[in-house]
Amino acid sequence: ADEIRDIAVSRYADGAWQPPVILGNDQWHIPGCPVNGSTIAARGERVVVAWYTAPDRQRSVQLAWSGDGGRTFGTPVVIEAGAVSGNVDVDLLTDDLAVVSWTAKTGDGPGEIRLRRVPFNGKPGPVQVIAKSTVSRGSGFPQMIHGRERLVYAWPEPGEPAQIHTAWSPLK
Repeated sequence: ADEIRDIAVSRYADGAWQPPVILGNDQWHIPGCPVNGSTIAARGERVVVAWYTAPDRQRSVQLAWSGDGGRTFGTPVVIEAGAVSGNVDVDLLTDDLAVVSWTAKTGDGPGEIRLRRVPFNGKPGPVQVIAKSTVSRGSGFPQMIHGRERLVYAWPEPGEPAQIHTAWSPLK
């Protein structure tokens, strides 16, 4: 009712929807519907959620882990703050290692799609640049998936003609 956008997870268990668990009490007041939503990945009891937030115009990408199937979550980790523009995706590479991607502005440049590995119990790895890309609202949402020892990325690039770009990187 107050147009506060906080990220929550609700589980279906024992034949009923459980009360939602708030992951980050961001208190982001945003009139209307934000385009940047959250993303979730799960493997067994491990669940990881990543999201973009901007309370008081303080932009950041955050990530929270659960080790009990989404019943509870740890304190959110700030993946990057500042010139981020969102468009978040997350994947679990192993039970204890997630990878999160997002878009960020680069001064006067076109922007970048960035990536960071985040261990379950530990400090996030270095920020890596996947590609230079448009970060405008019309540029869509980059996606990634892993398989066969690779992390595969796909992202739209507006223009005439519009294109879908792909790239991959080895997991090791």
